[in-house]
Amino acid sequence: MNSQVADPLSLIIGTDRGAILHYARQYNRSLEQFHAVSELEPKFARGHVVLWVYVEKGMYKEATEDLERWQRDFPGIVWGEAWTAYVFSRTGESNPRSTCPAETSRTS
Repeated sequence: MNSQVADPLSLIIGTDRGAILHYARQYNRSLEQFHAVSELEPKFARGHVVLWVYVEKGMYKEATEDLERWQRDFPGIVWGEAWTAYVFSRTGESNPRSTCPAETSRTS
């Protein structure tokens, strides 16, 4: 039996399915899955893994917006700085809010 059929409202199963679709490079289906999870529970932290898909598709504006929501909803999240560095490194831009000495010296 398909786990999604067994528990269609499971946020964990939904995000795991979105991640699996991402790894299978089925980015559009992955986005649909992550958006479905977000509709059920917008503040489900694991749902923000949608960042992977946004970055892979070159949707940097969406990735940055989702990152900002994630950090607003979960202040002090351990992975926040790492995800910020990842997103901005892929965009080729400097993070305007970076506290990293290497980043601030490049932008000044």
